[in-house]
Amino acid sequence: KERKRERERKRLKMVDVDHEISLLLAEVPRLAEKEGDTYNVKFKVLFEDYKLANTLESLCGTLKAAKRKGKCSYKPQLLLQGMSDNETISFPAEHVDA
Repeated sequence: KERKRERERKRLKMVDVDHEISLLLAEVPRLAEKEGDTYNVKFKVLFEDYKLANTLESLCGTLKAAKRKGKCSYKPQLLLQGMSDNETISFPAEHVDA
């Protein structure tokens, strides 16, 4: 029984992460500049956006999950407020416009 509950918890977490990523991708066109087939936005713009801040559980966690799933790209392993403000985050249009 315990294993079954643990598997269900993990499944629900994955659903939550996918939902958070979809919420992030929905806001990208409003915040980013489209350059060819890519949307580019500075981390500071995402971090300071009121709507995004009140929608996502964790911006950095959502970005990290999106990066792992190939939905966005950025250079550093860890994004931190202040230190990473000018870091560009790129979102392929195929994931944003879908």
